[in-house]
Amino acid sequence: MKNFRDWYSVISTAEKKGREEGREEGVREANLNNAQNLKQLGVAIDIISQATDLSKEEIEKL
Repeated sequence: MKNFRDWYSVISTAEKKGREEGREEGVREANLNNAQNLKQLGVAIDIISQATDLSKEEIEKL
């Protein structure tokens, strides 16, 4: 029974970490898409950077 609980704990922790990383990746992707759209609309890079938490260099590369 102890082995099962240990195994379950390891699996649960790995699952939780995977979900958190997936969320972070999704937020970053959304920020990149939003930054690209704002840049195409002619919004200043400084403002885009503030709104998306992306660096100016990342936005200029879009």
